[in-house]
Amino acid sequence: MSLAVGVAGATGAVGGELLRVLEERGFPIAVLRLFASEDGAGRKRVFCGREHPVGALAGGCFDGLDVVFFATAPAVSRAWVPRARAAGALAIDNSSAFRLDPDVPLVVPEVNGAALAEHRGLIANPNCTTALLVMALAPLCGLARPLRLLVATYQAVSGAGSAGVEELERELSAAARGEEAAGGGAGPFPERIAGNVIPAIGPCELSRSSGEEVKVRAETRKI
Repeated sequence: MSLAVGVAGATGAVGGELLRVLEERGFPIAVLRLFASEDGAGRKRVFCGREHPVGALAGGCFDGLDVVFFATAPAVSRAWVPRARAAGALAIDNSSAFRLDPDVPLVVPEVNGAALAEHRGLIANPNCTTALLVMALAPLCGLARPLRLLVATYQAVSGAGSAGVEELERELSAAARGEEAAGGGAGPFPERIAGNVIPAIGPCELSRSSGEEVKVRAETRKI
């Protein structure tokens, strides 16, 4: 069965990777519609050798679609996922907007694929760190009950999307010219990122945990 598929956030780093994976795996797509914010609308993306125009998110844009993948920021997902569901599409959201909603299954298919049966028109994907962690943890949990986990991750600038990659390229270009690359504030990172490692991702909470640490704990427990 071929599906009518939409991808919101198609011009971003995650949207581009999503399209690459859909093509690589031969996902059964009869109709493909791509969407982005006003800044990204009007561009084109190549999928299976054909150029597809990128339209703006607008009223009625999800009509007739079976599935809509959201590779968008949480605020965008919160605004547009309900519209996709109202149009009768299954929404699959990659942002953090709905991950901890008790009524939304948070799924890594190899670990808790049975939870897909509980969806009500929306499935959430976990944080990338969480997905990798539970893949390793699941078989261990079949042998014994873990008491404590010590987790360290080392993540690329692409985790901050296109803006992260662009900031690194800007700083590296400045360094190649012998200039001091100013970092922090202008881009997505609080400090210069070229040749650097920043020991936190996201804002720090009162518990002194970073946003990434908070997400990994809560999402792993839910899955």
